[in-house]
Amino acid sequence: MAKSSFAVTVSVFFFFVFVLNFAAKAQDPILEDTVEVDEVDESNWEVGWNISVNASQASYSDNWSQGGSDSFNAVGGSSFNARYTADKFGSAHGITLRYGQTRVDGGEFRKSDDVIRVRNQFRRQFEDERWGAVLNVNADTQFDKGFDSAQEQLRSRFLAPLYVTEILGISFTPDDIGFQAEAGFSMQQTIVRDTDLSERYGLDEGERFRNEAGFSTVLSFNRSIFRDFSYSGYIETFSSFDKPVSRTDFNFVSELSGDINEYVSVNFEFTLRYNDDVDEDLQTRQILSVGFRYSLM
Repeated sequence: MAKSSFAVTVSVFFFFVFVLNFAAKAQDPILEDTVEVDEVDESNWEVGWNISVNASQASYSDNWSQGGSDSFNAVGGSSFNARYTADKFGSAHGITLRYGQTRVDGGEFRKSDDVIRVRNQFRRQFEDERWGAVLNVNADTQFDKGFDSAQEQLRSRFLAPLYVTEILGISFTPDDIGFQAEAGFSMQQTIVRDTDLSERYGLDEGERFRNEAGFSTVLSFNRSIFRDFSYSGYIETFSSFDKPVSRTDFNFVSELSGDINEYVSVNFEFTLRYNDDVDEDLQTRQILSVGFRYSLM
């Protein structure tokens, strides 16, 4: 069973790579000996890449009247986005990476942030350019081991879990307001590299892989709200055909970011998540950070 599950996991991974490779090649001209083809206009691409480092430190003397705990926290991140447009075809690609650790009162370092998020979309516009057909291929996982607040129970680790979602559907993008709505049929793979965590993520004991068919929606909004500050948010839902609609999974991320000056930025992120395979209660996370950010592209 383990070998079979591993084979399926590898197959899904190569399918993911194949889709991205195929889409990339579809944008390149095919060269033949007897045909001259113009080079792709670089202006069709919009690319952005930011790196950030946020840190905070606090230290108190033993006789500090109000009390306090020594602490240190550091988070590093990278955000890459690329967008391609040519006639009625377009694609958007994004990779968000973050990892941070914190230490309180000289204790062990603990993970404070851990994100690997990959988003890919391929879009073909209709005659009414507000509408289009879309294919999304997304992936979410984390870098490191994650434990409960007592640091006793293992909750996650690299590729445990890994969620891969493919959505084929319709999108609607109103003119110039930063909003986009998508809906379509979807497939979602849950991959758990460590079988000790299989049951925690809704798989049977010892299983590494589960595939579900369902229906997904994605609502996203990106907008500059005032000088040097912008808001971005999205909600993704997945309704499995094997479960009632009341058990729909969703992930809502809301982020406000801004530049204090050329190198210093502030960022606030709030996440709300529901997946009853993991927990029947809502999961929440909020992160406020101030630190260094630099644009490489």
